[in-house]
Amino acid sequence: MRPASDAAQQLRGLQAELASALAAADWTAVSAIDQRIRRCLEALADPAALEPEARAAHQALHRLHSEALRACAQECERLRQRLDHHLDYAEGRSAYQRIGLMGGR
Repeated sequence: MRPASDAAQQLRGLQAELASALAAADWTAVSAIDQRIRRCLEALADPAALEPEARAAHQALHRLHSEALRACAQECERLRQRLDHHLDYAEGRSAYQRIGLMGGR
């Protein structure tokens, strides 16, 4: 296990990076940070056994990570709707259908 100050510092750093990536809606960075969060948490001992400073940083990161998951779900839904719209109202496809219908007359 790392010293408490090192763990707290790393957790706060991850939180700052995640907050920045979320603010920029940089989903590639969010994904990379998510992987780093996993590795960091796996390396920590039981979070309940952390020193108060590191525990507070862990809790703050956990809250932000939960917000990030909700933001990712919202972005996925936004993209799903956009793709559905493109499929439903594809101008090129509509033109081909009109031409095909008109050519058959």
